[in-house]
Amino acid sequence: MGIPVILGLIGIFVLPPDPYDVQRAKKKKAAQTLSVESQMAGEPTESTPLTTTTVSSSSKATTDTEMGSGDTTVENSTTTTLTLKEQSITQQLFTPQFITQTFFFCWGMLHQNFYLGTIGDQIYMFAGNTYETLRSMAAQILTKLSIFYPLGCLLAIVPVGSLVRSCSVGISLYVYCTANLLFSILSLIPSVDLQWFTAGMYVIVRVGFFTVMSTYSSTIFGFRNLGTMFGCAGSVAGMVSLLGTFMSAHALNVDHSFLPINSILLVGAMINFAFPTVIIVQKWQQP
Repeated sequence: MGIPVILGLIGIFVLPPDPYDVQRAKKKKAAQTLSVESQMAGEPTESTPLTTTTVSSSSKATTDTEMGSGDTTVENSTTTTLTLKEQSITQQLFTPQFITQTFFFCWGMLHQNFYLGTIGDQIYMFAGNTYETLRSMAAQILTKLSIFYPLGCLLAIVPVGSLVRSCSVGISLYVYCTANLLFSILSLIPSVDLQWFTAGMYVIVRVGFFTVMSTYSSTIFGFRNLGTMFGCAGSVAGMVSLLGTFMSAHALNVDHSFLPINSILLVGAMINFAFPTVIIVQKWQQP
């Protein structure tokens, strides 16, 4: 529960708004730089009058100062928005972007691995010990899921890939969070029949999660450090997902129900929306 809460707080109060529209920032910076250089060289541009005017030394100094200030602004803007991909791996590992990605990665892996490791126990608990027909159906779900899971992952690659190609990182994350929320709701409903659909949603969520997260890493950190940044976040998430063993033991031996833990996972799925929401809102606010 603490991971999505921290993720939401980082997204709202720490994560800078700049890096999510890098291409537009590059174009804006290039245009500003070209305009400043043209004016300093005295070359006419679309915004420079063709007639020559005499500028006093004080005015010229002021203009030069203003130009220098503008150039500094452009340079500072470059430092905060355009050099993240050029930073070393050590520098990138301590950025708010990587910390946010890691928290998001940890919660997603914990949720998905917990479901994958306990799906049999959950379905059998839904069926109960006295309903042999439902227990037989639960066994069929588990058997067919192990067979069709790899095929489902392959089939899900095409629509998920189309999503990340045609939409921004923020929108892609939002779609993933929506699918994950639906999956979390279905996990709460004690119906063996419904678990066919829940298992299918799990496949989509699993593929979407890794695809969207790799897209986030490449967009923010660049392809040069993609493997390292994605791998570091995944390694931390893998260790955190080991907590699923204790969660499963608590559900089976203490609560004797998966409802409490699945309810916590559902709340976390709702809080996860803070991450893409902040990205989308900040992008709208950019000029």
